[in-house]
Amino acid sequence: MIRRFLLAVCAIIGLPICSSVSLKAEKVEPTSLLPEGRIVLAHYMTGMVPTMQAESVWASPDLYRPEGSTSAIGGMFLTQPMWSLLAPDMSLEEAVRFEMRAAQQLGVDGFQFFYPFHRDLRFMRSYNRIIAAFVKVAEQEFPDFRVCLCLCKGHAYGDMSLAERVAHWGGAIGELLLETKGSPIWLRTRQGELLFYHWVADGFAEGVDGMAHHPDQIKAVADSYQALADAVGDKVAWVYHIRKPEPSPYFLDPILEHFPAVWGWVDSDEHVEFWDDLKQRCDEKGVAYTQSVYPDYFTSKVYAKGDEAYSLLSAQQACDIGSAGLERHYRQTDLAKTQINLLQSAIDRQAEVINYITWNDWPEGHHIAPELSHNFGPSILLRYFRGLWRDGDNCFSEENVGILFYKKHSSLAVPQHAVHVRVDSLRNEPAAEDVVQLVTILKEPVSATLNGKAIGELPAGFSVTEIPRPDDAPQLHLVGRRTTGDGGVVLMIETPVGISEAPTRTDRLTFSYSSRFQKEFEGLFPFVTPVPKPVAP
Repeated sequence: MIRRFLLAVCAIIGLPICSSVSLKAEKVEPTSLLPEGRIVLAHYMTGMVPTMQAESVWASPDLYRPEGSTSAIGGMFLTQPMWSLLAPDMSLEEAVRFEMRAAQQLGVDGFQFFYPFHRDLRFMRSYNRIIAAFVKVAEQEFPDFRVCLCLCKGHAYGDMSLAERVAHWGGAIGELLLETKGSPIWLRTRQGELLFYHWVADGFAEGVDGMAHHPDQIKAVADSYQALADAVGDKVAWVYHIRKPEPSPYFLDPILEHFPAVWGWVDSDEHVEFWDDLKQRCDEKGVAYTQSVYPDYFTSKVYAKGDEAYSLLSAQQACDIGSAGLERHYRQTDLAKTQINLLQSAIDRQAEVINYITWNDWPEGHHIAPELSHNFGPSILLRYFRGLWRDGDNCFSEENVGILFYKKHSSLAVPQHAVHVRVDSLRNEPAAEDVVQLVTILKEPVSATLNGKAIGELPAGFSVTEIPRPDDAPQLHLVGRRTTGDGGVVLMIETPVGISEAPTRTDRLTFSYSSRFQKEFEGLFPFVTPVPKPVAP
């Protein structure tokens, strides 16, 4: 109908009629965004660098222990970073060295550092000091590691004009780049631009209240960040944070016109059709599609029950309110399935970058860095799929690997210190997570038992097996034996904690433990004994 209308108009005004008239945009063949090729970037909470000189409260063993200073609510935090137990006195240089060594071992190629706008210039300079330390140590010891910034403009600061905000933020970033001038550790595009990310950053533009919704606002966002790049004194390619799954060309086309790359956050597992469509639109416009991946989400952050302002409570405030008046936030990930699906999406959509959410955001529970709940399960999945994504190789082809994923208590259990669970995901079927999930990467078929009960034959290659959850199992014991030949044991997992029907506190974090635990642990903490144990449920 539209084509016929255009042909009629052409005839009326005397334009020649061409049989190839089409409204469909021509596909622009994309070129690789980065000279390094495909890369895994983990979002890094800059202030949570593993040294007590930084924001170390989030790693506090006291706030993790149920019998600690927050015993009134069964313990404030649900995560315990390994470094705070085994190497709590690292200097900043030692800390950044540990982080990059751990990242490379666990499948991460670089960090995108959280870099918020802050009125107090000293705050941003404290972040500059940390990021500069990473850059300088990487130059000497980790030359293949890459860093970039992830800018967040989450506060209004309405009393500052855009020009003042540009000068303020640009000055801080400029100081960081001047200190690390010319470093090859900074991630750059093939055109030589710095690659920087946005996260909840639209509000930096004049007249945009939180999120851009129409073309003029999106252009204003693009213009404001171009002004910021000018103030910084370098060319910047911005990866735009898409925050609503709206497939309308009215919304998406301006984004793809003004920004060379896009990404999402932890909602990237929802509205699959939208992300598939976005990938297609990116290909047509020559924009880089990047895939965000996260392993889990249950917060150590606590809020007053029903508080729609999400005001974060201090430990003392939480204890004063008491467990019954608190809530934690949660996304259903079906144990390992969400991470697996998102990693597979990176392959299927031929994403140019995997954005791993996150390296070390312990308070939100979507971390991959060494910690006593997640251990090394998520990182094994990342490395397996990263190999397939890059070159089709299984990096574990020479060994048999098994990983157990489970919740430390069932969805129906009533903990001694129960809190309200606010579900932030579209999916809310907690009973679906009341299973044990076994992920295996096997050279040969294996016959397996869990806690002495046969679970059948596991096939060669990659597979996910769901097993009924054993009740009140203080530990889980998985044994895998050859199905042919001598029937010898080829796979064994004995978890440090199991499942309880009478847990101390509400803890919906996914616990993982693998047959590679000892090898992974010794790679990071050689000669450390005994291995620290997580809190029992």
